[in-house]
Amino acid sequence: MRYEILDDEGKVINTIVADPSFVEANYPGKYRLVVDPNEDAILVAEEAARVEAEIKANLREIDSRSIRSLREYIAKKGDASEYLKTYEAKAGVERTKLVK
Repeated sequence: MRYEILDDEGKVINTIVADPSFVEANYPGKYRLVVDPNEDAILVAEEAARVEAEIKANLREIDSRSIRSLREYIAKKGDASEYLKTYEAKAGVERTKLVK
């Protein structure tokens, strides 16, 4: 990324290409990001992809945590399928193998 390095008065004294961590470590509080319109579009797309990936990860976690309780609930119903009852029984056997 491109950064402008600033003096104590906020005037630009240099422009560098560096990682954000380098700039913060070497010029704390004395820099600003130079945003190229093309870079800006790329950054927006990357951030959108990152946010989407985080949301999907959160949804996978929610799903994985709720599946067991849903399976247990349905398996207790009188009209539950044999398929589901079998998998609930297998899961119960596997849980007994866990060291507590």
